[in-house]
Amino acid sequence: DLPPLTSVLLRSPAPPPAGVLTALWASWLRSPDERLLTALSAWQAPAPREPERGASLVVLEPDASRLAGAATRDALFRAATRTRHPLGDMARRKILAALSPELVEALCDAALSDLALVPLCVEKRLAPKDPVRRVVFFLLTGQLDQYRGMDPDGRLLELAYASADRETRTLLQRAMRATGGLDLVRVLVGRDRRTRIPEMDEAELTYLARQLAARGEWPQLWSTVQDVAPSIGLGLMGLFGDWVPRDEDGRRVFEMMRRADPESGRRSVRGLTDWWPAISHSSRIQFHGRVNDVSFAPDAPLLAIAGTHQVAGVVDLTQGRLIERYDCFNSSVGYVVHTGGGSFVAGERTNNGQAPCRLVRCAGGGNKVLHREPGPLTALTLRTTDGAFAAGTRKGRILLGAPDGTVEVVPLQKLGLHPWRDWPRAVTAHLESGRLAVLARELAVTDGTAGEVLARGDGGMIIGRAVFTGPDSLVVASKRGTVQQLGRDGRRLVPGAVNAGMVRGLEALPGRDEVVLVDERGQILVLDARSLEQQWTSEPGKTWASVTSAHLSPKGEFLAIGYDEGYTDLYDLRTWTLPSLISRPLVACVPADLGVVAGARTARDLPAQAREYLGILHDLLEYRFRFDIEIGRTGDLAALSAGEYDISL
Repeated sequence: DLPPLTSVLLRSPAPPPAGVLTALWASWLRSPDERLLTALSAWQAPAPREPERGASLVVLEPDASRLAGAATRDALFRAATRTRHPLGDMARRKILAALSPELVEALCDAALSDLALVPLCVEKRLAPKDPVRRVVFFLLTGQLDQYRGMDPDGRLLELAYASADRETRTLLQRAMRATGGLDLVRVLVGRDRRTRIPEMDEAELTYLARQLAARGEWPQLWSTVQDVAPSIGLGLMGLFGDWVPRDEDGRRVFEMMRRADPESGRRSVRGLTDWWPAISHSSRIQFHGRVNDVSFAPDAPLLAIAGTHQVAGVVDLTQGRLIERYDCFNSSVGYVVHTGGGSFVAGERTNNGQAPCRLVRCAGGGNKVLHREPGPLTALTLRTTDGAFAAGTRKGRILLGAPDGTVEVVPLQKLGLHPWRDWPRAVTAHLESGRLAVLARELAVTDGTAGEVLARGDGGMIIGRAVFTGPDSLVVASKRGTVQQLGRDGRRLVPGAVNAGMVRGLEALPGRDEVVLVDERGQILVLDARSLEQQWTSEPGKTWASVTSAHLSPKGEFLAIGYDEGYTDLYDLRTWTLPSLISRPLVACVPADLGVVAGARTARDLPAQAREYLGILHDLLEYRFRFDIEIGRTGDLAALSAGEYDISL
């Protein structure tokens, strides 16, 4: 029975205050009373606050379609789960009265989260319209007969699993185990293991491996171990029992992994991530005499060298030895650029502004003079990816070299500069577009023919070095060390962000939107090409020698820094990608990743605990790509000869 005061209150024609009204709705939801419901319905006043408000709307709203709208649908579904309360019957009747394709989809989604709604769906045979979503719904709600009838071969479930999120995949795994007749391995991996495995987390991969072991599918399990990250694969080696691969190389890698401690592998991953030097010092080449310039070959691990003593040569970086030497020059070789295909172009330089100098192509032990200039060369650079080059001269001219070696002479006045009082101190190129930046007393950007000035500007300073970071943007540095980002605005180059540093080398990292700066003592800085914010820096240089040149290899894998004391330091930049590589599934790796690991293994300061893990990763990659590559000879894969070695030109 209701309390006397409540009975008096219910006879009032007007609803009570908000607090009392909420209390009355809460009382009815706890213990339904017909007289209380009659009064609440007569007042037509919903509760002012949740959760009572949602339930009261289900009772009072006569329009079922309005109640099934987005604003009140959740409250309607919650009410429908109350199986021992009149509210549940009201909600279920209104759901059925308002059924629409949209409401069915929403109800089925809600049923996956609240199984109390499943009986309503089963009774009225409600399911999602999309076949893939429908098989998931049948499986997760225990409607196995409907699932089997719709998806007898599991193809729809395979599609559903591939597109599901992590939480849904976990639910599907539990449901699949309960069915007992599904090919769980095929559903988990699908028909394209290379695509699926990178998307799977460690729990899924471990579950898959145990399923394969339970079925005795050892070759399939071994293939799976070779596809996952080694830190995960090491933990699966205990599943094999006495089985071993048949091929000799496979057994060697297999036994190596079985001997390794899985937990040590995980510690190594953490240690490598913390260590991550980004740029790893690989080796030092000690030359007998000053080296003026160096240039990486675009197609092999080779380094062309320009020497002071009228000599140039080529060093094989994987063997640490001189493989070509040319003493055909009349003057000091100031500049060199390797054009690929076993060929390089060298430019002579003298302190005498009137002495004649030459551009010489060297290849296969022979040489050919491409151009004679009445004065020293002042710059030399590769200008296209097919071997064309550009040079500057003290007489105020630009020399445009074609891949076949023909040279076109372009006077500076064609660019609006003044050759009788100016000359190009440096020339740099954007290889993809062929555009050139000529650095005289002011900077001019021109097309590949040096026939049209596209933009000019000095950035408020005398520019000593420049590098393209895009066809319309450059990073430049003054002789005093001010660094600026210049963006093209019409025909003007507009200064952007400014940073400071005594720059002796300036290069753009391909595909990274970053630049590498080298100061006069050999300290390396990596800067964002747009903001010039510092991304990474090496330890300060510990030498009194001065940097003479600094150049990247064409793909940005290696950095060479030359010093006036006669040595060149080589750095491996591929370790920049090491943090992502060490935990990447092997199925997502490419042959070039072998070079990253090879370079990291030669690092002098590599943590001891990481060496074994990198060795396993290296051998797995080498075994994986054994039929695809010639190990160790391409630029992407080359491991530089580590340590220090003397080379006499």
